[in-house]
Amino acid sequence: MISIDDFIDNFKDGFDDDALEKAFMEGNCYHFALILYSLFDGEIVYDCINGHFMFQKRNAKPCEYYDIKGWGKVYMDDGIIEWNTIKKKEPTMAKNILYNCIYLDAEGWEKLNEDK
Repeated sequence: MISIDDFIDNFKDGFDDDALEKAFMEGNCYHFALILYSLFDGEIVYDCINGHFMFQKRNAKPCEYYDIKGWGKVYMDDGIIEWNTIKKKEPTMAKNILYNCIYLDAEGWEKLNEDK
């Protein structure tokens, strides 16, 4: 299986890096995390401090978080919470994040509430 880093490199191939990073770092980070989630073993997480969705690789020590820029170690991950946890325990917070970050209609909200 292809590595996450190789997938991201291949995904970015042929695009202007600045334009692609801007597209997925300014309002569409959830969608890129969802792509990684559908292909690799891990979870979508939300950084409550920076307002940013990332993909967390399962069982990586230290934690490995990925977005369109690739892999990054987060040494102080106090504000990083699994998206499924937010949806279940803080539904009002999840709705606010959806409204401000993901821009989905009611059907999209229902799909996000489905457990994988």
